[in-house]
Amino acid sequence: MTQNSKIQPKLWDRYRTAKAAAEALHDNAKTDDRRLTVDEQATFDQLIAEAKELRSKAEQADSDKVALAELDRLDASGGASSVTRGGFAEEVINQLRHRGQMIDVGSSAPSNNPLQPALQIANIVTVEPTKLPGITHMLPEGPVRFAASLFPIRMVDSDQFSFLRQNVRTNLAAPVSVGALKPTSTYGTERITAPVTTIAHLSGKIARQWLEDEKDLERFLTVEMIYGLMLGLDAQILNGDAIDPNLEGIFNTAGVQAQAFDTDALTTCRKALTKLQVNAGIDDVDKIAFVINPADWEAVEFLASQATYHPGSPPTDATKRQLWGARVVVSTEVTAGQVLVGDPDAAFVAARGPISVSFSEAVDDDFATNSIRWRVEGRFGFGVTHPGAFVNADVVGP
Repeated sequence: MTQNSKIQPKLWDRYRTAKAAAEALHDNAKTDDRRLTVDEQATFDQLIAEAKELRSKAEQADSDKVALAELDRLDASGGASSVTRGGFAEEVINQLRHRGQMIDVGSSAPSNNPLQPALQIANIVTVEPTKLPGITHMLPEGPVRFAASLFPIRMVDSDQFSFLRQNVRTNLAAPVSVGALKPTSTYGTERITAPVTTIAHLSGKIARQWLEDEKDLERFLTVEMIYGLMLGLDAQILNGDAIDPNLEGIFNTAGVQAQAFDTDALTTCRKALTKLQVNAGIDDVDKIAFVINPADWEAVEFLASQATYHPGSPPTDATKRQLWGARVVVSTEVTAGQVLVGDPDAAFVAARGPISVSFSEAVDDDFATNSIRWRVEGRFGFGVTHPGAFVNADVVGP
């Protein structure tokens, strides 16, 4: 008998002991129809971590895939806290990229740090189309853009965060005679405390057999649900009314400039740019972005195609998706008739940990019917540091 064969049974015995103890905690709580206590949850997590380490070592001597599947099932549904699902995460990561940065979905696979702590959610802007045999609904071809992708991200460690917001900007610099008093300019700020809220959704029942038969179904569901989560975040960033559990969106932030309709949508957008130049001192169009509803973007492009401009300076660029030299994000979450124009660096997205991509069969009769449900959620906040760096433009006339 080899040394490896002597060690392997002991490892599996220790693995099964740790796994059984975790199952007992889970089953006792389920029998009592309650969640695990804080102490029980800590013990459960420790047992799962120990069992995973033992399993990993034992696998080197024995490829017991049944035991691996059992532990992963327990890990996905046993605790009071959702356990982030891995495995397919790498494929999702490869589909959610921008400027070389990407989302960290996390992993439940054995590693030194199974729950990865960071993500770059602000930089998720492109989802490659998913083409799966037998599934008729696909993600749209071409780039999918989110308003959230415009803003820098700050990681926070609480359910609230604070920041300074500029509320006064009065420039009085002027020539001064020798010995005369200098004028005083005013740059006022106020401290804002904002909440972090959970944005989440569940899938309906999914047959376990489908997941076994369609190898790409996990990836498809994950990409679809992250896409939906990002739309929910966009809606809050733009339109949140600050009434719990909503965030305070840009359109409802005091101090944001307003541009009334003038002549047509194309002219109105250009005048909004002028307001940024005059009142906020923002003159670099490379820093400015438009967020516009698809119907309004269509109207703007039609207007631009029908108007006569100097050949070297058309107002729109369909290839680069630009308007008056500034980038454009087309979003269904901005209300038709409204256009947001501004400097994204004058606001930020706060993220409280990574996006959680989880699944469970411990809902209703899911276990009895061989069904699984997906859950995707994230905890986010939003802060506008310089409201005057944004303009709410009304592009629909009376």
